[in-house]
Amino acid sequence: MSAFGHDLRYGLRALLKTPVFTGIIVLILAIGIGTNTAIFSVLNATFLRPLPYPEPDQLTILWNRGDDGGRGPASGPDYVDWRADNHTFADMGAFSGRYFNLTGQDEPERVRGAIATASIFRLLQVQAELGRTFATDDEQETNGSVALLSHELWTLHFGADPAIVGRSIRVDGRPLTVIGVMEVEGISDLDEIRNQ
Repeated sequence: MSAFGHDLRYGLRALLKTPVFTGIIVLILAIGIGTNTAIFSVLNATFLRPLPYPEPDQLTILWNRGDDGGRGPASGPDYVDWRADNHTFADMGAFSGRYFNLTGQDEPERVRGAIATASIFRLLQVQAELGRTFATDDEQETNGSVALLSHELWTLHFGADPAIVGRSIRVDGRPLTVIGVMEVEGISDLDEIRNQ
């Protein structure tokens, strides 16, 4: 133990004799520690933090393998085939995030949204704040004229009007009937899932 104390005193004396060198070393260490902290904070927020849903460890995403070996989105027919041949997962759902043109109000607006199957809401165990989520019948081509609003869109664009359920809105020039408004943490997190 005395040898360690002797080495420590010798190291401190050597550092005090060269203050410029000591300052550079301290600066490099500070930058390294700060960078590590920043990187860990970003990784923790995007990859390590569990998803805000019940049983997040039970959720997984299936991707197609692209020609370049990377991952790519699945097509609608792929999803239908996977769901038909599924013997592994309790349930499957699909969604695709994109931008839509919302018209029929004061000013047209470009909004972020998603096209989703009815089962995605069962999988994520999320409920609508107003109205209901999609039903399996809503996925049929003849019945597919319904929309769910995020809490944020409902609040900012429609003034949190509770009578929005049942009203018609125009999305990409197509009339859709609003069947529900999602809770604050609901459908908006679909992009978070897609990006992980």
